[in-house]
Amino acid sequence: MPCLKWAGNTDEICNLSDFILVSFCVKRVDTTANKKWNLKEQSDQMMYLILYSLLLGVTPHTRTQFADVTDVQIRKSGDLYSFQVTLSSPDTGCDQYADWWEVVSEEGELLYRRILSHSHTSEQPFTRGGGSLKLNPVENVWIRAHMNNTGYGGLTMYGNASDGFQLKEMAEGFTTELDQKKPLPDGCRF
Repeated sequence: MPCLKWAGNTDEICNLSDFILVSFCVKRVDTTANKKWNLKEQSDQMMYLILYSLLLGVTPHTRTQFADVTDVQIRKSGDLYSFQVTLSSPDTGCDQYADWWEVVSEEGELLYRRILSHSHTSEQPFTRGGGSLKLNPVENVWIRAHMNNTGYGGLTMYGNASDGFQLKEMAEGFTTELDQKKPLPDGCRF
């Protein structure tokens, strides 16, 4: 997802879940910095953000619930593909953290899972690599993240090695039973 800049501010919008989208809202409150922006002056950016989220079929969710996949880069080495996945998650420590990201086929088969062995409270968003998958370059796959205490539900990306990845809303309940499939985390280091 491309980042948007608000006129007159250095802050970038890179994650839809950081926003409370309200149709008749005239101010946006940044809960991390307690800043306010007058959206009347930036209506074109707000309209673009709303249209962008509607076109993608993305609905905002409470940031304290789920881990979002915000970027996916894929690299080929021989016949194998590896992934660099960027997550934004509301980690607070071992009690609440993103414990993995995974690659899932369109049919719901777990193709790869990257276990995250610790929380990332001071590193947000963060990127972790993984995978050594043999894929058809036009085979579409899902990339999604999992929270240790709330499970699946954040922003997901969908795409393939040839065309890249885009935000796409995954059907609710799609392969949620995979949260019991190995490999699974064996604890949280910190």
